[in-house]
Amino acid sequence: MAPQFNVTQPFEPGLWQLKQNRERYRVPANGSILVDLNPGDQLVLQDPEGGQPAEIISFDQSGKSNLGIFGKSESKSAKGLHHILESGTQSSARLKLELEKRSFDWSKAKAIGCFSIETPPGEEESFEIPEKTACLISAPGKNMSVEGEIFPPTDLRVFIERINPPDESEEFLPEPLADPRIDLRVNKCTAEAFLVKAGEFIQVIDVMGRECSDFQAFDQRQLEKGVERGIDVTTTRTLMGLGYPGPGLSSKYYDVDMQPLVEVLRTRSAGMTPSDWPVQQNITKTWAISAMQTVPTTSTMR
Repeated sequence: MAPQFNVTQPFEPGLWQLKQNRERYRVPANGSILVDLNPGDQLVLQDPEGGQPAEIISFDQSGKSNLGIFGKSESKSAKGLHHILESGTQSSARLKLELEKRSFDWSKAKAIGCFSIETPPGEEESFEIPEKTACLISAPGKNMSVEGEIFPPTDLRVFIERINPPDESEEFLPEPLADPRIDLRVNKCTAEAFLVKAGEFIQVIDVMGRECSDFQAFDQRQLEKGVERGIDVTTTRTLMGLGYPGPGLSSKYYDVDMQPLVEVLRTRSAGMTPSDWPVQQNITKTWAISAMQTVPTTSTMR
């Protein structure tokens, strides 16, 4: 007789799998992240691929390095962090700016090391945080040479179990790319229109995550003549050499007259189509778009 199964909670695609008080972060290879921790929080570091050293630096509320909260007496110079900050990349410049903005003295900061080149995949280390602190976690390394003498750096995973998880109404938004001329909140099931001049930038942020939004732009000069010329994805695919719709965003978007309207400069999502932007994970997403002509734009939340 075949076994009987009672399905009391069927699987539904797209549901958030982590507990309400558990957060997940990715430390990029040869990069760093900065997270704020409160008393009672649990910090878990995971080396998913193995062989990736990690550096942890903590700053107290006065901005000074404080490694005592981790319960480890051994410390070392944060050479990995210094190498990352001196790399000259955009992400390192933003990190350095954030550290300076918060008055964190990283120049002489000490770090504790986790994992090594002999660490097996899936190794974890956990810490219970006794006091409020800001934690800087790095995955240092060197790029692999042509001869393959060293292994390339790999990503680390960070899990934080909050003793007091944030309420869903709380918002944690990234810093704007520049001082905004217009700051609009598009509420759910609504649409907002605004005028953007040629050369200005549009920053679109998904506040709560998993929001399906639409973005459209029209040529202002054509509208004044009574002619509607908005983003046309068919023309865009033709000019960009794409035979059919696919995931991701094009670098530019055109109208049916083959005139460029907007240019996508930066996106922190994947698997999106230009007409419909569903967010893949329950985290904040940001798009940076440059207007190539004076365009009235429309953003819609559904």
